[in-house]
Amino acid sequence: MCNVAAVTRLIAAPLSRCRQINALVRVLAITFEQTVSRREPRGAAMLTLELVAGEPDWMGALQVALALPEGVSERRSEDDPWGEPTTLRPRRISDDLSWLRAAVDEPEAHGLQEFEGTAAVAVWQAGEDSELLERFVRLDERGVLVAAGFQFRSSAPVV
Repeated sequence: MCNVAAVTRLIAAPLSRCRQINALVRVLAITFEQTVSRREPRGAAMLTLELVAGEPDWMGALQVALALPEGVSERRSEDDPWGEPTTLRPRRISDDLSWLRAAVDEPEAHGLQEFEGTAAVAVWQAGEDSELLERFVRLDERGVLVAAGFQFRSSAPVV
């Protein structure tokens, strides 16, 4: 249950509108985590993806995904684009972004379940799945999730 007194204080406080919204999002996120922790079985690892913006900013996420990380030279200049892939994971972070967009459109087909009954715009959960965890961690580390308007949390240990 949401802490109504905290939300009321935040709305009534003479803060800038942006600071009010950020503080309110933090209160709601804490409330959401408390609700989820009460509902999930003890010991079960859960992946949670939450849309914190009004709607996903796919263009902003694509701009971040296409930018070369700071301090990294072009890694694939010697790769043969027509050859067989050397890894099973997506070759580029933009591949993970493409997967994320498809997962938001069709969550069940991509191993996510929509979580109902929260104050958040949208929330998806998945059980312990190493492939999903790897995808979300890559997207989160590169800042693509934040740029798209998502927040990722995991109770699973990151390997």
